[in-house]
Amino acid sequence: MRRLHRITCGRSFRHVLVRMSMHISNAPNISSVSSSLTGQIPPAASLGCTSSSASVSIASPEVEETEVAPFFLSLLSDLDVLQKRWMRCFRVCITSAPTVAIEAKFMNSDIWTPVTTMPNAQLPFGLVKTVEDVLSSQSQTEHRNITLVDLHERCEDLAVAQEFLESRFPGNRLHIDHSKGTDLQGTVTHTVSVSLRGHGSVDGLYSKEEQSAKETFFGESIGASFSGTVRRALREAFEASGIPFPSRNFERDRGTSELGIYMDIIRNATNEAIEITASLVGDNQVQAVVQSSTGRRLGLLLGRREDALSIVLACVEKAAENTNNIATEEARKRIADHPVVLALPSKGLRPKEILHRLLFHTFGLAREQIRVLTSQSDEGTFVTTIDAELGWGEAQRTEAFIFSTLARAAGVSKKAAEELACIKAIQRCFPCIFENQLSYHAEVREIMNSTKATDKDSICPHISKGLLAQLRWAVQCQNKEVLFEAVQLLPNSENESLGIRTTRPLWATQLFLVDKQGTRDFVCLALDPRKSASKQKVIAATLCKCFKEECSEGVRYAIERGLIDTEGNATTCEGISAAEPLPRNDYELAAESDPFIQNLQIVSSQLVPVVQRQSLLSVFRRGVQLYVELLNERGGVDVASTGRLVECTERSPLDGSYKAQLLVQSLGDDADGTKRTLGEACHPNSAIIALFSAFKDIFDEEGIIAKAAKEDAQVEAIYRDTCQRVEELSPLPYELPAPNPLETVAQCVMLKYGLSTELRISGGGKAIQVQFFGRSPSYQTSDQAASTSQFFLGHGRGNSVLKAVVSCCKHIFDVHICSKEESLRKRRLTPLRSGSVQVPLQGKSVLALRVEEVMRELLEYKVVSSAASIHVKVDIHSTSEETRYEAHLYVVDGSRMVELERTSSMVDLLRTLQQLTEGITREMRCPTVDIDALQRQYSGPSRCNTLQQLLQVLYGLPLIVETLFKDHQWHCRLNVHIFEDFYYAIGYAVNVKKKEAVENAAKNALDRCFVAASLDVGLQENSTSIAPMSCMGEEYGFVFRKLVENAASSESLP
Repeated sequence: MRRLHRITCGRSFRHVLVRMSMHISNAPNISSVSSSLTGQIPPAASLGCTSSSASVSIASPEVEETEVAPFFLSLLSDLDVLQKRWMRCFRVCITSAPTVAIEAKFMNSDIWTPVTTMPNAQLPFGLVKTVEDVLSSQSQTEHRNITLVDLHERCEDLAVAQEFLESRFPGNRLHIDHSKGTDLQGTVTHTVSVSLRGHGSVDGLYSKEEQSAKETFFGESIGASFSGTVRRALREAFEASGIPFPSRNFERDRGTSELGIYMDIIRNATNEAIEITASLVGDNQVQAVVQSSTGRRLGLLLGRREDALSIVLACVEKAAENTNNIATEEARKRIADHPVVLALPSKGLRPKEILHRLLFHTFGLAREQIRVLTSQSDEGTFVTTIDAELGWGEAQRTEAFIFSTLARAAGVSKKAAEELACIKAIQRCFPCIFENQLSYHAEVREIMNSTKATDKDSICPHISKGLLAQLRWAVQCQNKEVLFEAVQLLPNSENESLGIRTTRPLWATQLFLVDKQGTRDFVCLALDPRKSASKQKVIAATLCKCFKEECSEGVRYAIERGLIDTEGNATTCEGISAAEPLPRNDYELAAESDPFIQNLQIVSSQLVPVVQRQSLLSVFRRGVQLYVELLNERGGVDVASTGRLVECTERSPLDGSYKAQLLVQSLGDDADGTKRTLGEACHPNSAIIALFSAFKDIFDEEGIIAKAAKEDAQVEAIYRDTCQRVEELSPLPYELPAPNPLETVAQCVMLKYGLSTELRISGGGKAIQVQFFGRSPSYQTSDQAASTSQFFLGHGRGNSVLKAVVSCCKHIFDVHICSKEESLRKRRLTPLRSGSVQVPLQGKSVLALRVEEVMRELLEYKVVSSAASIHVKVDIHSTSEETRYEAHLYVVDGSRMVELERTSSMVDLLRTLQQLTEGITREMRCPTVDIDALQRQYSGPSRCNTLQQLLQVLYGLPLIVETLFKDHQWHCRLNVHIFEDFYYAIGYAVNVKKKEAVENAAKNALDRCFVAASLDVGLQENSTSIAPMSCMGEEYGFVFRKLVENAASSESLP
């Protein structure tokens, strides 16, 4: 009768020498051991172990820790490896027969199932291979119709580590000791230790590297999670042995993809290297081309850019079909018979990993070809863009790959933005997989329904960033701007413009929304003893009235903090009462005598019909037009063409100021569209005042026509005629008459500007808002009123329509008719109008590296001698209108100088260097530099740091920040130190806060020199800004010289 011996392993344990009898298993007891375990198999022996064991029974106390025989040590190690890999318990049944039986059971089962048999002579080293051959074939048979993508961390980390170590050290095997227990608090803990054990080799045959790894590779960890504990133990072991930890794509990226299958068909049929290129056709289309290394085109397909990946796959499939139709049909059937099945964990879903796996499986895109860019805006929100590099094949590329945007998302945190962007990319690129396998996952639903991220271009900032950040975001989404007007009200005083009387000091803050046309829409008013509190109240009220859905979190916060009530009105404070009515005589006079006030209607918009007449503005415009016609007769504008007068009015996005320019634009077939500036003017609040000042300044003492009149008789005639026509017009009044304030203001607006006056009334109760707009007289008979130019004149408030209108009339009269403002003169630097500036090649900047490659190629082909040097310089040329720059790349070899590259003439020095870099890149066929990607990479809360990083990375030029506190304002100028005592001014700003002055100057420099392309690098509005940036064009954009010792001072302006 044969005796049966079973050796069972469910988990690793500390090996001990058993002298009498030992059983560790919850399985049925098979037999006992009556002799010591030695290097040979005894006639009767049994050793059992499973992972579910909870107790140890020892028949004899003679158990001590020592070495186990090599036979059983290797056998137990192999059983442990099989259990970890297949997640089952294995046991070896040894009898007197020449073969042994191998059985297995699942963790939650008590039934042992035969797996296979093997000869005794192959134990122990042939155990793993025999079992894996059987189970691998069964697994392939069971799952032959699916492509499994396992996303569980446990299997992935272990499999990657085992695969990596087996490929690097064939004689060693990863050994894992795992035990599970419970501490005093009842917490389940896992203890894992990892090491390398010999397998199939003798110690003397190990290489030095394998022997060293075997001795030093050890890691141990304890924790509540098995997968996390294994990961920490593996990392500790890899660090101890000095072996780099393998990446998770070590194993799977060696597989093939659907696109790779079709490429293999083409490659095998043509015996040539295959390359897939994608190029842009227009703005929204991409063209995919499949060609061989000899240049033979095998396939071409054109489609939308957003469908670039599908277009490339379809193009390759079509090319494969044209090359080998039979093999392509078989490949299609094989792909269709093996659909992708995602093995997803119930918790800890990794959307980025899923996206990488699916893109690799379908399109063959490696991890390096997927670009996940996340930028942070000034409001603290994050924008994530996922781009895929469109390039495959073995051929050498001469041009940079283009990228296709797969998804874009914005979130209040980086994690939320990236997770939603990855989910959206999966939904867009793999809709069937998403609907069938991902859409019902709990974490996917949570990501899709979360308010922390959105697939729009921007998201409302978190409430921790403040109410103002949320308001600015909401207003920017409507292409509008926020304008605050804050005034301190004295105690025991009446404020006619606000229609209230105060008994204590209060701050009154009004909020307006301004559109691109400059139309100001009053929203609300808030009062509080503290200025900051009144501003917070008016912001909260605006959020509730205009953006309640978009900024619901901010509205709830404002209600909880008592800033607004449940209806969205700003909370009141003590010390406010209704203002007394106007003096009886003024009220009666305005109501009884002013014909337009008598006919006012309570409607949203109405015109004040005054008689059209010649205005001061039309007289100045006529004189300038005569001067332009005189220049055309003389050929002074352009010999080959004539010029016409162009009026340009633009609003600065930084502080809301207006800039008006009078230009002479060349016309004709030979004209290149050049413009000559005759005059310009700025105003912080009004576009029409800026335009009027621009015309008037031309005839002032320092104006272009006034100066020319001193030397030219014909210009003098135009000047005298214009002055005479101005004197013939009726003079503007110095005071606003009380009997007819509205009639007077309307007539004065027509006399000065030639505009009709339009009233807009809003509000109700005791808070009436009146706004005046000026429109051209043609508006009264025009059917296209929306397209007619309009100018905002002013606004007023009152507790009645009459009081609001009178208040508005007083305000407009003071600002437009009887203005006492004086222009501020600033001291400016002296620009360098001509000459050349050497640009040093410093550090590892992009420009320096490109020039270094040019020099290396010249030396390699022996075009120049080893003593030659290469330089970059910028030539400066100035005309009466502007200064332009040209960049040159040249080589000096002894007495010989050779120019290699020259740029076109440009108005910005840094743009010229950028054009030179791009020209060298094209000639040398180097990878192009994505300026937008660089801006997103270095974007952050500080624009000044972004600007400094861009200058250093692209050109190696340092940024010099100069600040000066003068007249209660901070002046900031940003300069680029070019060479020795040469500097280039790129930004200037003035603000009551030093930090905001620096940031505004940096924003202006970024827009001028790098053209910000990222939507998340948004506009930061500063309500405290003093000087309009549009008025400071002469403070930057030129090269100047100064002493080197002055450059070191950062607190003084030259």
